[in-house]
Amino acid sequence: MPFTPFHFGPAVLIFSLFLFLDPLALLLASVAIDIEGILGLFFGRDILLSNCAPSCNLHGPLHSFLGGTIVAVLLATVLIAASKKLPEKIRLSLRIKNEKTILLSSLIGAYSHLFLDSFIYPEMNLAWPFGSWNPFFGAIGSLELYFFCALSFLLGAGLLLIRLKKKK
Repeated sequence: MPFTPFHFGPAVLIFSLFLFLDPLALLLASVAIDIEGILGLFFGRDILLSNCAPSCNLHGPLHSFLGGTIVAVLLATVLIAASKKLPEKIRLSLRIKNEKTILLSSLIGAYSHLFLDSFIYPEMNLAWPFGSWNPFFGAIGSLELYFFCALSFLLGAGLLLIRLKKKK
């Protein structure tokens, strides 16, 4: 997605449906893959592939299942290490989850990013480096995808409010 915050919508909806997930890991992973696009914009080409065509400045190796997995695992590792440094009282008040849940949440966030982007970017290669594969491109248009992301945010936020009210 050219405007990364749209990825938050589906992440909020996913969390509202599966409250056992770690919301911070899920939300951060849903946008972390776009570090590749940010670096591509600043350096003018993909820093991971020096011979990369201009079209993959924003959606290169990190926008693949292998790249997304690496980003998710690195993010989960950082979040787990950071959470261990927090006092127990703060960990409990923030409702920080266990290591497996943080990793799972990071993977779900990263893969949701890949899935969403794959519909509208022809240069995405989900199978990198093992060949070229993106069966989702063109299945829906960018306008529909943005609408889905915005609607996901509204539905997810509404469901979260309802579920949190019921808990109290």
